[in-house]
Amino acid sequence: PAVPKAEEFLAEVGRAKFVRPLFQVLWDEGEWGQPIARRIYAKTRDSYHAVARAGVDRIVKAD
Repeated sequence: PAVPKAEEFLAEVGRAKFVRPLFQVLWDEGEWGQPIARRIYAKTRDSYHAVARAGVDRIVKAD
């Protein structure tokens, strides 16, 4: 039940200090969270400031 709320939040808020930690938590969940993080980021990446994008890029593209 938390995933839709997180997705909604990540689509509305672009502040790096909120976005990066949430993507990091999803990413750290491994097989469960990484596909969710990729899906959400694919939808929201273009709406983020360059600094937020760079931070999340480092998390999502770390593998």
